[in-house]
Amino acid sequence: RLSFSSLTSEAHGQLTYADPASDPLPRQDGDDTPSEPTDDPADESAPASVAATPARLFSFPAGAKTGTGWHAILEQVDFQGPPEGRRETVLRLLAQHHLDQAATPDLCEDRRQLALAMVEAALILPLPRLLLPGTEPAVPSAAAAPRQPPTANSQPATPATHHLLAGIAWEQRIVEMSFYFPLPDAGLSLAGIAAVLAQHQPAWQAPAPIRAVIAEWRSQMPGPAEAQALSGFMMGFIDLVFQGEDKRWYLLDWKSNTLDGTPASFTLPRLHQEMAKHRYFLQYLIYIVALDRHLRQTLPGYDYDRDFGGVYYVFLRGLLEPGATCLMADRPPRAMIAALDAVMAAAPNDLRRAAP
Repeated sequence: RLSFSSLTSEAHGQLTYADPASDPLPRQDGDDTPSEPTDDPADESAPASVAATPARLFSFPAGAKTGTGWHAILEQVDFQGPPEGRRETVLRLLAQHHLDQAATPDLCEDRRQLALAMVEAALILPLPRLLLPGTEPAVPSAAAAPRQPPTANSQPATPATHHLLAGIAWEQRIVEMSFYFPLPDAGLSLAGIAAVLAQHQPAWQAPAPIRAVIAEWRSQMPGPAEAQALSGFMMGFIDLVFQGEDKRWYLLDWKSNTLDGTPASFTLPRLHQEMAKHRYFLQYLIYIVALDRHLRQTLPGYDYDRDFGGVYYVFLRGLLEPGATCLMADRPPRAMIAALDAVMAAAPNDLRRAAP
């Protein structure tokens, strides 16, 4: 039987069940602490030929070790700082996490250069400014841009339609933002979440693999929702929250997944499959609910349509591959986030804000 914790235990910044009156649920195979991501536990069995391939990000081992090291690097680099400062940070953390080690000195140097190139590529990756129907765009020239479903960034990059992490200052970003809030006394059911997602699918426009997962959840839980409900507290860590040049707030999650272990696997359909396979779409929807709650309580006059910009999932191993798709972007409809918030809400006198 599906459980909420098992659906999210694979993902970095995982959402875990905790009941303050009892011990947490037993850990699942592949579970890890929020500070040590396991983006794709199955990556540990990546073919040896992939791990031995020189001069590619695939030469870094699959699994939590690489994911933890890369996350640490991207948390600590100064996006707007001098290149020599970023170089020092990357090389220091690469050594600290033993990711600069390989079979030969040449391969060790390859890893250093690859990590440096990966960071620079991440900073200039065009991140689309996503719009919702009927809302005023942040930049007038972007008025014709439609709301995009969970998809890859394929539009030409212009200052009017995209922004870059290279333009984000330290004071505009929060790394590893934590949240912690109580679930309803009656419990949170996967069936209830699936019902909300199915109801809002026409406006959300989720791709087919995600729709299939939602349909599976509904079909496997024919009994009363209360029978599958989990109570306790929702916990999580968001890799990056930042305020863009358009003054909107965005979420970003770094992923070190190898996918099929080849550059050719970094395509839009394959990323859709990865988002569905590891339930990353559910992960980011709950991240959005948590950030939305935080902004409602801390930003005067906050309005979702005006102030929330969207969510990005960056698949790092595709950054240096020509023609590869490595970015997934989404901005779910306001009504869907409000409905998800409602099914996750505890009694009014027990609400606690998600805080960085």
